[in-house]
Amino acid sequence: MQAQLLQSQKLESLGTLAGGIAHDFNNLLAMLLGNAELLKKHIHQDPKLNKYVDQIIDVSHRGVSISKQLLFFSRQSEINLQPISLSHIIEEVKIMLQHFIPKTITVKTDIGLDQGIIDGDAGHLHQIILNLCLNAKDAVGDHGTITITERTVDDSIIRKKFSFEAQRPYVSIAVSDTGMGIDESIIPKIFDPFFTTKEKGKGTGLGLSIVNGLVRSHHGFIDVTTKKGLGTTFTMYFPTSENISLKNTSHESLHSIKGKTILVVDDEELFRNALKEYLENSGCTVLSASDGFTALDLYRKHRKTIDVVISDLGMPNMSGEEMFKKIKEMNPSVKVIISSGYLDRSIRSQMIANGIKEVIIKPYKFSDIDKIIGDVIAMDPQK
Repeated sequence: MQAQLLQSQKLESLGTLAGGIAHDFNNLLAMLLGNAELLKKHIHQDPKLNKYVDQIIDVSHRGVSISKQLLFFSRQSEINLQPISLSHIIEEVKIMLQHFIPKTITVKTDIGLDQGIIDGDAGHLHQIILNLCLNAKDAVGDHGTITITERTVDDSIIRKKFSFEAQRPYVSIAVSDTGMGIDESIIPKIFDPFFTTKEKGKGTGLGLSIVNGLVRSHHGFIDVTTKKGLGTTFTMYFPTSENISLKNTSHESLHSIKGKTILVVDDEELFRNALKEYLENSGCTVLSASDGFTALDLYRKHRKTIDVVISDLGMPNMSGEEMFKKIKEMNPSVKVIISSGYLDRSIRSQMIANGIKEVIIKPYKFSDIDKIIGDVIAMDPQK
C-alpha cells in the first residue's frame, strides 16, 4: 500500500509538471505555426521554399501530438467526441508513418469497411494507432511487417469477450506485427504506467498506458494476443456511432470578417504580431495589446468599433479572464474569445457560463480563426 501511495503521488506530481510543460510548449508551437502559415502565403510561387515551409508545419504538428500526450497524462486533456470515420483515420496514420517507419519495414492496411463511424476524437485516435505502430516497429527490428486491420464486430462478441452488455455493433482496429512476441508472464503488466521492457533511455513505459486510457475514454476495450516468435496483435474495440452522419469539417464560414475590428491581446510578441498580420490580410482592422491594462485602455477608446476581442488567458499582472470581467462592466454584450496553451474542462465550462463566447486551445491554425471569429460576431449578443 505504501508503494502504491508513493507511485500515485509521483504520477500526480508528474502530471502537474506535464501540464505546465505542455502549456509553454503549445505557446511556442503557436508562434512557430503562425509565422510558418504567414510565410507560406508569401511564397506560393516557389515550390522549393514551399517544401521547406511544409516540413516546418509538419514537424510542428508532430509537436502538437506530443503535447496532447503530455496533457492526457496530466489528465488535463479535453476529449472532443464526434462522429468520425476510422477508415479515414487509418489512411491518415499510414501517411504519417512514412516519417517514422524505416523503408525496410512494410506497413499494410486491411480496411474492411466503407464507413466505420464511431464517436471519437481525431487527435487521440491518431495517437492510439501511431503509438501502437511505433511499438510494433521496435518489435520487428530492421525487417518485418506491420498490419493495421479494421473490421465490424457484432455486439454478441463484445458481450462474450468483455462481459459487457453491448447494445450495438463495434468497430475493431487491430495493429499486428511480425516481431518476437511478448512473454506471457508480463502481459498483465504491459498497460501499467512506467512498465517497459526496453533498454534504459529507450522507453518511458507510458505509451501503452496512454493508449489504454485513450481507448477507455472512447468507451472502448483493448486486448492483446501474442505468441513467442510469431508476433503480437493489439486490438481495440469502439462502439459504432448512433449518429451516422459525419460532422462537417469545412473551415468555411457563412459570416465574413472583412471590415471587422478585432482587438488582439497576447503577451507573446511574435504570436501577437503574426495573428495581427494574418487578420489584416483577411481585411480586418486590428488593434493589439501586450497586456490586460493596455487592452482596457484601447477598449475604452474604441469600444464602439471593436467587434470582438481575442485574448490569451495566462498573462502577467492581469489574466485574460480578469480583463474580460472588466470589459464586461463597460459593455455587457462584449464578445470575447479566450485562447490558452491548455485548459481544464471545468474551467472552460465556467468561462463559457460567465459569458466568454469561445475558448480555443493553442496552437490553432490561423486558417481556422476566420470561421471562429465570424461565428462569434454573428452570435446573438444576449447569448
